[in-house]
Amino acid sequence: MFWPDAAGRWSEEGASERICDGVFRWTVDNIYNNKRIRAKLKGMSSVQYRAHAQRVA
Repeated sequence: MFWPDAAGRWSEEGASERICDGVFRWTVDNIYNNKRIRAKLKGMSSVQYRAHAQRVA
């Protein structure tokens, strides 16, 4: 597979490292966002939180 490098040139060199870096960053971001959202919802799933909010209100 050929991928563009930082300068916009197409090469196969370093393509696998860039793919791995992108997958790693995506995974870390998703883990962080899931933890942040779960903390905001007090450990409940979105469905549980919605049901809880409706009972309290």
